[in-house]
Amino acid sequence: MAVKEQLLEKFEKHYEELTADISEQGEKWHQEIDNIVNKMKSEIKDMKNKHLSLLDKQEEEISQNISVIKQYIVVLKKMVAYNDIHFDNVFAYKSKNAEFPLFITTIENNCTSNESKPQSTPRKPLLDEPKIINTIATPFDKQYNVACLSDEDIWTCGYDNKIKLYNLKGKLITENRNLDICVCDSLAKAVVVVNEAGKLRFRYTFHPLIAKKSFNPCGITTDSQSQILTSDFNNNCIHILDQDGQFLRYIDNCDLQDPWGLCMDSKDNLFVAEYGGRVKKIKYM
Repeated sequence: MAVKEQLLEKFEKHYEELTADISEQGEKWHQEIDNIVNKMKSEIKDMKNKHLSLLDKQEEEISQNISVIKQYIVVLKKMVAYNDIHFDNVFAYKSKNAEFPLFITTIENNCTSNESKPQSTPRKPLLDEPKIINTIATPFDKQYNVACLSDEDIWTCGYDNKIKLYNLKGKLITENRNLDICVCDSLAKAVVVVNEAGKLRFRYTFHPLIAKKSFNPCGITTDSQSQILTSDFNNNCIHILDQDGQFLRYIDNCDLQDPWGLCMDSKDNLFVAEYGGRVKKIKYM
C-alpha cells in the first residue's frame, strides 16, 4: 500500500505541474491576443480619423465649388437678360477695307483675305507682367481711338474727329486672323464674335471672379496669335481672350485711366487710347 500511495502522490504532483504550466501559457497567450486586438483597434481608430479628415476636406471643396457655381449662375442670368439683342447688322457685315485705305489698321490686324487660308504664326507666351513701353500725350480732352499706320506712326482721334469703323448700330468691329468678326458692343456690355458666315461663335461678358465693376467694353483689337483684346472702361483694364473666347488674363498693372480705343503694331505692341488724352504703348507678350 505504501508504494501505491507514493505513486499516486507523484502522479498528483505531476498533473498539478502540467495544469500550472498550461495556465501560465494561457495567460501569455491571452496577453498576446490582447496586444494584437488593442493594436488593431488603434489602427482602426487612425483610419477613421483619416477618413473623417478627408470627408471634411471634400465637404469644404464642394462648398467652394457651389459658391463658384452660384456666381456663374448669376452671370448666366445676366446673359439671358440680353437675349433680345439683335445682331442682324453684325451677321450681314462685309469687309470694307478697300474703302478706307488710309485707316485700314483700325479694323485689320494681320488679317488674310477670304480667298486665302490664315497662315500659322509661332506662339508667343504672355508676359507675367505687362509693361508700358511709351506714353504719348495728345491734345484731346475726350479721346476715343487709336490706329497704327506703322511701327512708328499712330493715328488717334477725339470727339470731333471720328475715324473708327462702325456698323449701323454703333458697334466697333475688327477682323481676326481666323476670319472671325469681333464686335465690341458697349451698350450690351459684351464682346460678340461671329464667323465669316455670320454664325455666332461666342459671347463674352466679363470674368465673374475678377471684375470689380460692370463690364464696359469700349475698344477691341486682335494680335498675331488671334487673341482678342478689349478695353474695359469701368475697370480700367484690358481683357485678353483666346480666339475661342476663353479668358486668359487682365492687363491691369499699367495705370490705365479710362481706356478706350485699341490697336496693335506689327510687333504685337498694344496701343491704348485713354479717354483723358494719353496714348500708352504696352508690351504684354
